[in-house]
Amino acid sequence: MGGRIPYGFDIESTVVDEIKTSKYIPIPEESEHMRIMFSMYADPANSLGDIVNYSMRRGLSICVAVFGAQD
Repeated sequence: MGGRIPYGFDIESTVVDEIKTSKYIPIPEESEHMRIMFSMYADPANSLGDIVNYSMRRGLSICVAVFGAQD
């Protein structure tokens, strides 16, 4: 696997058919935040700003991970 690890997951080494590889393992607390944010996104009453405010109030780094660092 290459690239960034998605928010809400960690990587665990494993072996499949005698080949070393990796797999994503959910991080329960972060996964719960993602479920809440996707639920908010699905509700037309919420804006992207509402979701960003939700994550910022909780001190989550999701804004940088998803939306990119703002200069």
